[in-house]
Amino acid sequence: MLIWIILSFLLCLNILIMWRISISKKFKHITRLSAAPMGIIIFISPFIVQPRLPNIVIFEIIALILIFIGIVLIILALMEFRKFGITIKVIFRKEFRKKNVISEQEIHRKLVTTGLYAVIRHPQMIGFIIFYLGYSLLFLSLYCLYWFPLLIIIISIVASIEEKDLKKEFSQEYKNYKRKVGMLFPRVKRK
Repeated sequence: MLIWIILSFLLCLNILIMWRISISKKFKHITRLSAAPMGIIIFISPFIVQPRLPNIVIFEIIALILIFIGIVLIILALMEFRKFGITIKVIFRKEFRKKNVISEQEIHRKLVTTGLYAVIRHPQMIGFIIFYLGYSLLFLSLYCLYWFPLLIIIISIVASIEEKDLKKEFSQEYKNYKRKVGMLFPRVKRK
């Protein structure tokens, strides 16, 4: 139990550090790097001693379905970026260019509002949330399931930080998009 208290403390501390770094102009370039400890904690957590759910086949089936759905959402979101010529490689090149490592021509970023992005603004994050739920369920990890609400809070914070940057970069276009599309869940249209 003590290890879980320590891991929970470290997870919360990492969230605070990420948040502080993201609002600091001086350290903003290491925001993504500051998330690495959180990712490591989340992915090793099912293997740490903890109470387990009963070993029922239905849990495994549900877990595999959730993992599959999460991965599909992440892949579909990345494929949508690819349609606009934005790949992970391009995103990283832009990050490197900020540090003057590569002197390539400016890569123009576009606001992606099609496909899954027409339904929710952060489909990759929803994909990760669904994947994590399935991952925790697959290993029958009770404490990991307790962390699920905390993970939603973390992802909401990260999404809010990302949205501030998008708002600066795309101004009115992003405001219009934000009005029409929900952050983590689809908006219910009123008649």
